[in-house]
Amino acid sequence: MGGVSLGKTIAKALPVGGLLAFVLAAFTPSAALITALACAVIGDILVSRSDRRVFALGMAAFGLAHAALIAVFVEEGLSLEAMRWVAAAGILVGAAGMAAILVRPAGGLGRAVLAYICVIAVMAVVAMAIDTGAADRDRLILIAVALFLASDALLGLLTFRIAEGSPLHVPFDLIIWPAYYGAMALFALSTGG
Repeated sequence: MGGVSLGKTIAKALPVGGLLAFVLAAFTPSAALITALACAVIGDILVSRSDRRVFALGMAAFGLAHAALIAVFVEEGLSLEAMRWVAAAGILVGAAGMAAILVRPAGGLGRAVLAYICVIAVMAVVAMAIDTGAADRDRLILIAVALFLASDALLGLLTFRIAEGSPLHVPFDLIIWPAYYGAMALFALSTGG
């Protein structure tokens, strides 16, 4: 976790902050969606800082964003009949794998990383039961979940497993940020109105 400039922090928070402003202006979003987007903006700001305690607070903000997304999914509609059981099982296996490879290298942040992995896994498993009554909306929400999981898995690897200066930083960044912002946009646009 190297030092980060204020400009870089603003650049990371601006897309989701702009998305939040757009959703508030264009739709009548639920309180849960507003909370999810606002917590994500706060998380973007905090995880971009180099202080480990501030980074942990950023992870907590994202954990709250995931809890708010669970509330959004409940509002949109869930059904055990619609549950995608194989995908849900895959998410749990993936979460266990990520915990196995990230918790120890995270050092003092290990517990926070484990808690975050659990929260995002619960959010993703709950999403596997989405049943809004509109198949296209359901697909957009599921794509958003997949993008968020991919983004966070790569970010976890980049933050805790891949050495600073590794040639993997550039291609990972080229995947992480578009996947994250795409996920947030899909969540907002598929559930915001």
